[in-house]
Amino acid sequence: IVENSISGRYLFNSVMGLNIRVRHYWDVVRYAQFGRLKENGYADVLVFDGKDALGQKIFDRNVNIFNIDMQYNWRFAPGSDLILVWKNQIYAADNKSGNQYFDNLGGLFGSPQANNFSVRFLYFLDYLYLFPRKEAV
Repeated sequence: IVENSISGRYLFNSVMGLNIRVRHYWDVVRYAQFGRLKENGYADVLVFDGKDALGQKIFDRNVNIFNIDMQYNWRFAPGSDLILVWKNQIYAADNKSGNQYFDNLGGLFGSPQANNFSVRFLYFLDYLYLFPRKEAV
């Protein structure tokens, strides 16, 4: 497993800031043996090596995940925030488990991407300001 990440924070002023995190995760999954699960929870080992007719392993997996998370925070009043978040994820899994690191990373960017955008608005509301207590007479 190889995992690389970098993160940073930039403050525009005392009430606005930007956070960013970039992460790449790479894992090669190699199967040692195959089995069949029995009713009692144990497994019978199968005489199967996971290779096709040409002798290439077809079940070993090459997994790549690339994420970008960016968050903008703005405190526009005491206790009140506006938060904008963008998340980008690229996921790729194939059976090219013999690839080198930079071959995997380069081929990853042709895979489908998932983008999410969210807005969070928090506003501090003072209940006693809206409904002051009545003084006893």
